[in-house]
Amino acid sequence: MAVSLVTLPILAFVLSDAVLMDRSKETSFCITCHVMEPLLDTVSTDDTSLAAIHITRGAVPTSQSCYTCHSGYGMHGNLSAKLTGVRHMLMELTGRYDLPLTLHGDFDLQSCMGCHSESTRFREQPAHQPMEIQEALLSGAMTCTGACHSAAHPPEALDGSRLR
Repeated sequence: MAVSLVTLPILAFVLSDAVLMDRSKETSFCITCHVMEPLLDTVSTDDTSLAAIHITRGAVPTSQSCYTCHSGYGMHGNLSAKLTGVRHMLMELTGRYDLPLTLHGDFDLQSCMGCHSESTRFREQPAHQPMEIQEALLSGAMTCTGACHSAAHPPEALDGSRLR
């Protein structure tokens, strides 16, 4: 009996935590923070941002679009995304975030290259073929946005003007 009183709450905590962690991959979870609503709004109304292009073309699942691009790849991608998500929730709860929203640190280029580096369409693109471009992308010295591709999200979705 005493073992059950200790084991059942621990088991319930572990199972509920696993369900919460899995559900936190859902886009519907990400936009529960009001500051994120404009990002999802622009994805459905703006077809020029990288996020909108990827979602409207079906390149990333709509139900997990935020997580797909922001989780990174590799062994620590999921953990890093979850820790960042917890930080975001705390910032939302305390109202301690700055507008415009900015990416802390460099965007994990492997989030792009994890899909694109094996894509025939990507590899056949003449702009991607020069060896110096490939080396710059693989080393992280060059990113996809800026000179070549539009921003992942339009500035008006990040500056808070859609929240007012």
